[in-house]
Amino acid sequence: MTECNVVYCDKEGKIWTVHNNGVISCYDGQSFTAYPPEVTDHYTAGAWFFEDRVGIWVISSEHSIALYTKGKWAHWNTPIFSVACIDRETNQIVGLEKSGNLFNFDTTKMEWILQAKAPALPPMTIYFLTPSLNEDKYLLQIFRGDTSRIPLQAFTSSSLINPVWTETPDLMHAAFFCTSGVINAFERKEKIHQYEYRSTNFIIPIPSDNISFYQIFALGDRMLMYHSTPLPNGTNREVTVYVSDHDNHFYQLARFYSPHRTLNFTLDHSGHLWVSSQGGLMRIDPAIIQCYEGHPNMVASLNVINEDDRGRIWFGGYSDGLCYFDGHNVNPAPSYASHFKRFLPGSYRDVNGNMAFWTEDYSLVTYSSGLWSKQHSNFNRAHTSLGYFFFNLDQQHIAAGFMNHGIGITQLPLKYNSNWNFISKGKGMLLDNVLTISSDAKDRLWVGRPSQGVAVYDIKSDTAQTWLRQTDLNFNYGMVSSITDHKGRLWMGCSDGLRVVTSPSTFEMFADDLNSVAYKIDMAEAGNTQVEFLEEFKNFIVFGNFAGYGFIDLQSMETAPDKPRIFFYPTKDFGGAAKQNAVFADTKGFLWFGQDKGATRIDLSKFNFDTLPVHIIIDSLVIGSTRINLQQDLKTLNITPTKKLPTLKRYVEIFLHSSFTGLLNDNVGFQYRMLNNKVQDTTWSHYAKTNKITFSYMPPGNNRIQIRAIKNNQVSDVTTLDLYIPFALSESPWFWISSIAVLSIIGAILSFLFYRQQLRMKVYQINLSEQRREKEQFQIRAIASSLNPHFIKNSLNWAQTRFRSDPKVVTVINELSSNISTIFNRSREGQAFHSLKDEFELVKNYISIQQATYGQFLDITFPDAATIEQFKNIFVPLMQIQIHVENAIEHGIRNRTGAHLLDIALEDEKDYVHLTITDDGIGRKGAIELGSHGTQQGTMMLKSLYDIFNQYNDYKFSSTYEDLPLTDPVTGLKVGTRVHILIPKHFEYQNHENNTIFHS
Repeated sequence: MTECNVVYCDKEGKIWTVHNNGVISCYDGQSFTAYPPEVTDHYTAGAWFFEDRVGIWVISSEHSIALYTKGKWAHWNTPIFSVACIDRETNQIVGLEKSGNLFNFDTTKMEWILQAKAPALPPMTIYFLTPSLNEDKYLLQIFRGDTSRIPLQAFTSSSLINPVWTETPDLMHAAFFCTSGVINAFERKEKIHQYEYRSTNFIIPIPSDNISFYQIFALGDRMLMYHSTPLPNGTNREVTVYVSDHDNHFYQLARFYSPHRTLNFTLDHSGHLWVSSQGGLMRIDPAIIQCYEGHPNMVASLNVINEDDRGRIWFGGYSDGLCYFDGHNVNPAPSYASHFKRFLPGSYRDVNGNMAFWTEDYSLVTYSSGLWSKQHSNFNRAHTSLGYFFFNLDQQHIAAGFMNHGIGITQLPLKYNSNWNFISKGKGMLLDNVLTISSDAKDRLWVGRPSQGVAVYDIKSDTAQTWLRQTDLNFNYGMVSSITDHKGRLWMGCSDGLRVVTSPSTFEMFADDLNSVAYKIDMAEAGNTQVEFLEEFKNFIVFGNFAGYGFIDLQSMETAPDKPRIFFYPTKDFGGAAKQNAVFADTKGFLWFGQDKGATRIDLSKFNFDTLPVHIIIDSLVIGSTRINLQQDLKTLNITPTKKLPTLKRYVEIFLHSSFTGLLNDNVGFQYRMLNNKVQDTTWSHYAKTNKITFSYMPPGNNRIQIRAIKNNQVSDVTTLDLYIPFALSESPWFWISSIAVLSIIGAILSFLFYRQQLRMKVYQINLSEQRREKEQFQIRAIASSLNPHFIKNSLNWAQTRFRSDPKVVTVINELSSNISTIFNRSREGQAFHSLKDEFELVKNYISIQQATYGQFLDITFPDAATIEQFKNIFVPLMQIQIHVENAIEHGIRNRTGAHLLDIALEDEKDYVHLTITDDGIGRKGAIELGSHGTQQGTMMLKSLYDIFNQYNDYKFSSTYEDLPLTDPVTGLKVGTRVHILIPKHFEYQNHENNTIFHS
């Protein structure tokens, strides 16, 4: 969505905007509804939004007035207002014409009526009408109409329906704010004074000299101010937005980058800031700060987040190294730390702000009191000192997860050259790489790796037990993140979702089954993707997975341990998937976590959790081609035959949605199940965010459909739909009983007649089959016999002319004799097939004759003997390959100067042998244009054999042509022909001469 010129949040909580093409859009938290000018009669890019007791007004100072009320639009082309305002006494819009006429709307006649007059407007001046922010007073200012906007007069009135205008010179230079407008007069001073009816001053931030643009907006009894500053790169502007509080002081609400100078703002019911510009709409949550890739100085491929002793937040990326956030901006790493790169997941911080990171370049990198230290790059045990995680054991020791070595333990303080004690596989630690560590009340370490499994290490006994992941057995998950909460529960972020061990300290590691105590949390919206990080934060368990991040309400665990309340936020379009163990709670009370595109900070004190209930509203049913409109939110809804449901229509669609809460959160999904007197399906469907439920077949009779709305991982509402599907005559049991009785009598009469007729038909079919097989055998014999002259014609002509003069004649006649013998023997037996090995002998002999005749002009690639031997038991029609090779040479290669390539290849393809014959000749189309295409007798004979043999087999012979598959390296032109032949491995040939069957 682009080019949004104004944005407005209505009283219900929906967002409205107007586009440059005049289209008006409305957003309800799930989707945008676009209303084109043809519906609204609004054709301009600019507009004001007003809302009164009638509905939502969209007013253009140039063209029209549009009204949206009760789901419908109305519009008027006159009058044309220069400014409008809501009269608070009547909660009704009042419009002011340029001529000074005040109009209000008559709801009975649905038309605008002239209500009153404003003070006369001098030439070359304009009106500006604004309400007091806190009183039922209205200020009418008259300004010069040029760009200077110099105020000339000021009037006040306590009513707009029956105004009494009092000239008030003291308010000529006052700044007032219209409910939906932008300030017209702004004095560049520290204070903006409201007029004399209220003495409160608004203290606003003073824009600095380098700020090129700023504006102030009024939103009810609050004000928004923004200013923007061009950035050095010249493409973006830094925009800072302030909002007034109840004490009329401005505080910073948000800061972001935008390439656009002119912006428009509103606040929704969740406190989110909506920004419209030529680039579209943007929603900003003031509780969230995002440091994403592409922002100045931000690293890419973020893996770790940490905080130093000065409160700076450090980001470590795999490719770009370090940067830090100072509370206002992201800054590059200082020169003495800029060479650290390739940071791995997992970092450490002690209470004094000393930090440690794993890097592939320098192993362990530490920070202490502003000093960075690293392991020497030539350290001969560097491959053993790479890790992924840190975990404090006590005040003297720390554990870490290592690459290839499981767990390591060392003493504090942690140093870049600390000596680690590794837990070997001999002690039962079978995990190569450990990515997470947590402890239970017995100080045992629970560790995991998603691709391998889970292990428990008892420090006191120096023994471990490991459950390796095996997809074909009962234990089929691994652990990538974990945490033990204040109740002692162990939370396991697994490869397939989230699990909880309620009392890990009572678990007997060598006797108990881990699957029996680690129960899986049902997370409908979050899904079952890998949980990358876990953190306990302000009575929540915060988790991140591939789909987004969520907050598990720990209080709800007491009443619904397997299905707690979860506030989940998808991040497919807002940062991407969560990063492995990249979560951090800083000393200022903010929560940080890493995503594919960077880091996100959440201020939970400002974060708005949507706890409002929702109801299910069924909009309509579609049964077959019949639609039944309902618009019901009842708990039980009965649809009976009185609704005239169609007979024999079993495809049913239910259209529904959840009630609107005003918070614009797409956080409601649905589950359903169907109960029938014949089918008692008590299993609920999968959670889905959908507005349509489809049943491909609804059985006749009484059907009960139960639908439940799932919000925050819990059931928010349940609706039952009782749907009676009428029986068709054919679906009545009595119809079938009587029909069967009648048919039984008729069947008994017809059975004898049918049986006798079948005997006659059987005899006839046998005779007909024998005749057909004899005919096919004659065809096969004719085809096999006709192969003899086709092959030997050209060769004999040559032999006759060269017999007495060329010593190569002996070789040619030998090759020719062999081929003639093969073909003659097959045709004499009426057998038009032989082995693939014999066919290659024919081809070799033919090529040898060609080379003897015309010289070594061919560059031939032939399958090796081992490949041919592999398929020696495969049968093919006689001359299957030789005919295509002959065509390639005679009609392809000979017709193009420079052509010389002939490639014959065999490839195994499951149930077939794929044979390809490729040449670099003129191509099929070129040969036809030259008239060089022969009689086609050979290919027609092969097609006839295919047609006969294929009808008795499941796997079929086939051949296709690919024209011009090659490129001439000299001319760059497309050349050649490729024949693809699929030869079945399993094929049956029947020889009727001797009644034998051959199998490939």
